[in-house]
Amino acid sequence: MIKSVVGYVRVSTEGQAESGLGLEDQINKIKTYCSLYDLHLIEVVVDAGASAKSLEREGIQRIISGAKAGAFGGVVVAKLDRLTRSMRDLHKLLDEVFGAVELHSVAEKVDTSSAAGRLVLNVLMSVAEWERETIGERTSAALKVKQARGEKLGAAPFGQRWEEGRLVDDEREQEIISVVRELRSRGLTLRAIKDELAARRMSGRRGVSFSLSTLAKVSVGVEVARAIVDEQPKMTPVASRGKAPFGQRWEDGRLVSDGREQEIISVVRDLRSRGWTLQAIKDELAVRRMSGRTGASFGFSTLAKIGAAA
Repeated sequence: MIKSVVGYVRVSTEGQAESGLGLEDQINKIKTYCSLYDLHLIEVVVDAGASAKSLEREGIQRIISGAKAGAFGGVVVAKLDRLTRSMRDLHKLLDEVFGAVELHSVAEKVDTSSAAGRLVLNVLMSVAEWERETIGERTSAALKVKQARGEKLGAAPFGQRWEEGRLVDDEREQEIISVVRELRSRGLTLRAIKDELAARRMSGRRGVSFSLSTLAKVSVGVEVARAIVDEQPKMTPVASRGKAPFGQRWEDGRLVSDGREQEIISVVRDLRSRGWTLQAIKDELAVRRMSGRTGASFGFSTLAKIGAAA
């Protein structure tokens, strides 16, 4: 018997909520997972622009109510931190929700329908909590020494902020770190990641785009960041500026990857590989509000070129 499940997606910044790109990526992963494991996805619950600091979110409250009412048999998320970043809140969800229904996480390959799956979930969250507490303790101890010496405290590391003299996680920056590391794991170059962040309206603390060196540090840490930056392909200036191919744009006299159009290309090629007709793909892009450069829908010839280039 096929189990009925609901998906849950969340983004923490208003920019992501408006662009829809972060949500779209999560929804696509959930749909693919459900198709692969024969799960009937009846709905995707969305919390747009909502922090994971607490469970006081409209979407997650709907999930809790639906589980108690027996409206579905499981919940699927793209990643565990979409539910919560708090160990305390996770235990509450395990008691109130996932004791009665299953939890499936695509990224961590968690499936609580078995005892082994529940054990893996608890281990993952315990390690994450331990890492955060350990970093906090070390940082706090170091700051006390610096304060005792009368030294000036520096800026908080990216992903954290100062709060009452202590470093705490910054939800918006943690979201960016997760995106950067996920894209890097999929083989994207730092330049491509930079373009994707711009498309998702994710910027640094001063509202400017990220440098390659900063992205390298965010993705792997300072120690090997320089080597990664050096590996990035150097773009050759061109003499004339014709129309940029779909998927790219002109920037400072060079062709660079366009995050929004690259997303469309990925969708078209994925649907084409699954046997969809050009008409069906055109209709699907319209549903997803994906349009061409002028805002018009795609022609069949354009879709054929995009799909055939895979």
